[in-house]
Amino acid sequence: MTTTAEDLLQRLPRLSDEQLKQKYLSSVRWREVIAQMLHRVDEEAQALRVVRLALEANLSVGIKLVGAVKPAFQAQAVGLVATWEIPETYRILLLGMTRSEQAIPALLDALNSAQVRRSVPAAIAKIATEGAVAALEQALHHQDADVRGNTVDALAKLGTETAVAALLPALSDADSSVRWRAINVLGEVGSEAVVPSLLLFLFDEDAYAREKASEALGKIGSEQITPALLIFLNDEEAAVREKATEALGKIGSQAASGELLSSLSDQDAGVREKAAEALGKTGSQTVVPSLVQLWHREDPQNWDEQKCETLKKETEEDSLQVSTKVIEALGNIGGEAAVEALLRGLRDEGQDNYLSSSIAQALGNFPSETVVEALLEALNHPSPNVSGRAAQALGIIGTDSAVLALISALKRRQLAVSGRAAQALGKMGSEAAVPFLCEALDYQDRMGWSAAIALGEIASAEAIPALSQALHHEDFGVGWNAAIALGNIGSTEAVPALSQVLNQEDSNLAWRAAKALGMIGGEDATEALLGAMSDQRGCVVGNAAEGLGEIGDEAAVPALLQALHSTEPTVRFKAAEALRKIGAADSLPQLWTVLLNTPDSDRFSMLLFSVICDISHRFR
Repeated sequence: MTTTAEDLLQRLPRLSDEQLKQKYLSSVRWREVIAQMLHRVDEEAQALRVVRLALEANLSVGIKLVGAVKPAFQAQAVGLVATWEIPETYRILLLGMTRSEQAIPALLDALNSAQVRRSVPAAIAKIATEGAVAALEQALHHQDADVRGNTVDALAKLGTETAVAALLPALSDADSSVRWRAINVLGEVGSEAVVPSLLLFLFDEDAYAREKASEALGKIGSEQITPALLIFLNDEEAAVREKATEALGKIGSQAASGELLSSLSDQDAGVREKAAEALGKTGSQTVVPSLVQLWHREDPQNWDEQKCETLKKETEEDSLQVSTKVIEALGNIGGEAAVEALLRGLRDEGQDNYLSSSIAQALGNFPSETVVEALLEALNHPSPNVSGRAAQALGIIGTDSAVLALISALKRRQLAVSGRAAQALGKMGSEAAVPFLCEALDYQDRMGWSAAIALGEIASAEAIPALSQALHHEDFGVGWNAAIALGNIGSTEAVPALSQVLNQEDSNLAWRAAKALGMIGGEDATEALLGAMSDQRGCVVGNAAEGLGEIGDEAAVPALLQALHSTEPTVRFKAAEALRKIGAADSLPQLWTVLLNTPDSDRFSMLLFSVICDISHRFR
């Protein structure tokens, strides 16, 4: 018979402390029923008794139950947490986890403690109420700049209109690092309401503030900021001009095309490159003729003679780099004129090979029959780099008509060609290429690496025997990639071969084998990884723990909890992360025990606390 909250409420006075702890409070699974019951408890002493016992039995459960008692009792329930005998660092974080506004006064008091005050803003943010926002507004006036900076991050995490509005005073903070953080997070928040405040920073004396403001405005991506950003294309600091140019690219404003074309003649190489990238993002067909003319060093008809001379002089030394960026821009803009210019450039026998490879790459954006024909022709280009980029572009387009030609390119055994042909065949998922890619596993000069990766992308069971054998390849990179490829294929047929290399001296191979077993999953894979958990070498145990985390089978929890006591930090960290992924509620009590016996200054302690929070959150 299912026990309901009402049933438990009736039994509560008759239950001893030990009965409550052992049967109900030690497991997260009862928390919902107990929480519902606490809403009905009218006696303060009984309500606090349940919370106190829960804190003793399972701290995660107790923290969550603080917010379940009636509002009239919450201050007293929070007081139990505030006076709990645990390190102050954890107490602050736990107060936030109660999600009760009654915890706010204690958290604000903690701002007076040098040891924990920097953790207070994040704890307040967990409460996530308007009262929490008001408390964070107070923290913005703290004398410690780090506290104010962390408060900025906390308000940004809340992300409500009220929280964003509360952030604005930080823009005028006396500490420059706080101002920069405020600018940055306001860009991440992405609210157009903050645009006027950020625009003021474009006139700040601090060049870095102007740079960060330009970057933040670009993240918001509002057309209304385009005119202001255009002004800062002429800023005296190159870094500011570069960020303003990048921001215009993110906005994709066609209205900025003319100014961006002018920025291609900027004296700073970074600005010139960002200008070309930005023009590509505008998608404006009107700039195509000027870009083509610039590429071929012709005088754009809409520029005066002085501008053209300046452009030629300033870009002469890095003309190749500028031309490459122009080609990329044409590839991003597309359209008949851009494609025609790119095809003409690819077929130009006098074209620089570096630029030809960039052209081939750009043409991968256009899956037309004409482009495919040109790329197939470029597969036979005398330059391996051009041929390889053509193969890469054909893989992106994904046309079946290119498979045979790409297999032929694979057999050329030139790294720049064969490696990219293998990548293309893998991206296309060509089953017909599997036998040839299996053969290519033995190609030298890292070509076998690409073949193994491609076989993993195709994920054909036909490749399992060859990949299993390749685990022992003399070229370590082939073995590494073969392990991951077997994981991608996901067949239990590969488990025996992967299990054999779990204890290899090559720790990178063993790690990938464990990861692959985690990707495959199943009883056999779990058994193999659990067996490796008893190995004497930390690297093997750590790898096995990571693989068990990928599988997510609760049968691994006891072994992983044991690994938390390892003397090797890597094993402890990987075991904790695996327990996070599995998310077993019954692991919480032991996790708390380990945490409370770990120095709170230890980096591992913060990881454990994070794991506990994540697991607890799943059972809210």
